[in-house]
Parts: sequence; structure tokens; C-alpha cells
Amino acid sequence: AAQGCDVLLGATALQIAAPTVAEMRGVPYVFAAYSPNVLPSRHHAPPVYTLHGDVATDDPRQYDALWTENAARFNALFRDTLNAQRVARGLRPVDDLRSHIFTAHPWLAADPIIAPWPESGDDCVFQAGAWFMDDGQRLPPEVERFLDAGDPPVYVGFGSIRAPGNLSADTIAAARALGR
Repeated sequence: AAQGCDVLLGATALQIAAPTVAEMRGVPYVFAAYSPNVLPSRHHAPPVYTLHGDVATDDPRQYDALWTENAARFNALFRDTLNAQRVARGLRPVDDLRSHIFTAHPWLAADPIIAPWPESGDDCVFQAGAWFMDDGQRLPPEVERFLDAGDPPVYVGFGSIRAPGNLSADTIAAARALGR
């Protein structure tokens, strides 16, 4: 799939093989995160993986240890398999798989106002802004009429998060507190 490509873009943390494929092809590799919390920082904890027993925390004193644990998990789950494939292809094994995937200069494909990189002045992370594809299609007429009928509706989207049980009620309460 990478044949003839000028660059490879890995856009999730599970692009385990992408940097190796780029190295084999002799093309640049870029990692892009869609949220700042994916990238290691002293300002936030890593993503919570409840399947691994992670517990969310807002305690900054725990962030370094949690990021260290996060890197160790990448290595424990995927490094040996990747390194076996790298060595079989004449490439040197990697020590820190997460850093190998994320690179020293990741991109942050998130809106700088809604999801800014928390370390201002850090030129290691390139904040590229949110990425949208305009599919060129118009909204169905009934949706256009609904949107034009009054005040803009409140839309709240959470993607694929594992939400706490009261998130819906809290979201509705917040909208109502704003008179919506």
C-alpha cells in the first residue's frame, strides 16, 4: 500500500508498523494526533484505557508515572513483535516504541482554541489545526429548514469515549443553565 508514496502519515497511536514501512521505503513518516491528550506532556495524564485497569486522574503529581507506565505498555504489547519484523528486514530494533511511533516532532491535528497544545513555546509539536474534508454535499432540505427555524441547536459530541454514567445528565443541565 505504501508503494509510490512520498510520505506516510500515521494518525492513531496504533500505527505500529507505519514508521518501519516508511523507513523501508525511504520516505518520511509523520505522526498526527487528533487530541493533545494522546501526546506525552507534563500538563495532562495519558488516555485512560479501562480495559487495562487505568483510572482517570487530574492529579499532576501522577502524570510522569502514568506516562512512564503508558510507554511501558506500548513496549510490552507491541515492541517484541515489531522488532522481530524489523530485524528480519535488516533494520535495527527500537527501544522505545511509543517514541518511535510518535516521533520527536508529532503533528497535532486539533483546533488550537478548542484543543491547544498545553506547552506554549514548544516547537516540537506542530499544531496543524483541525482537519475536515468537505464532501461537497448539501444537507437534506428538512435539516436546512430545522437549522434555519430558530436559534442554532446545541450539539455535543464525544466521539468514541467511554463516558461516565452521568455525562448525559450533566450535558443537558449545562445546556439548560445556558438557557438552551
